[in-house]
Amino acid sequence: MSDRFPHLVSNDGKSFYFGQNLGEAEEMFGISGKQYPPEIARVRPNHRIIETKELSLTFDAGKLSHMEFLRNSGLETALAPYAEVWKNLNGLGFGSNTMSGEAAGYLSVWEKRVGAFGARKIEAGSDLASLEFSIYSQDPDDDLKVYGIDWNILGINMGKSRRSGGGGLWADGWIIHFATARDAELSQIPVGKLRSMSAFCDEFNTAARK
Repeated sequence: MSDRFPHLVSNDGKSFYFGQNLGEAEEMFGISGKQYPPEIARVRPNHRIIETKELSLTFDAGKLSHMEFLRNSGLETALAPYAEVWKNLNGLGFGSNTMSGEAAGYLSVWEKRVGAFGARKIEAGSDLASLEFSIYSQDPDDDLKVYGIDWNILGINMGKSRRSGGGGLWADGWIIHFATARDAELSQIPVGKLRSMSAFCDEFNTAARK
């Protein structure tokens, strides 16, 4: 059990938190962690994943390092997994009906909120000190552009960051996904609506570490 990272609770009362042991989570959820598909497992051999209707939890070397909140997970109250309070997105209004344009507005509110903690925004792709963050977006596929949607992914990187040997940037952060036409076809999520929100904790990320 962790006394450092907040314990989050799923809609059916299951507890999870960054750094949680895989065995504890398997017992809690009653689900065995499965390996990624072979094409992904080749580059992530230490990863196991527990999937429910609300959550996708990824364990790196037996520790919970990445949590994805699906649109039916009770997003409004769940988005507070970090020990550093300023890094959390709870209370901003995210929910299953959120559109991409609304999310940008929510992040503007978040930027003002974290300023009270001394955090500041810097250019995307830059190295991040402990109280620095950057925001980036991914241009939408053509199937979204016809709906007038500006992006299908918004991301936040939050320091302190580190560099891999190849120059890659690693940090804590969030990725906010919006449904594409393909998502709508497969899962009935309306195009442009919130699909999921992911939080990742670099402390438990074994990639690119010496």
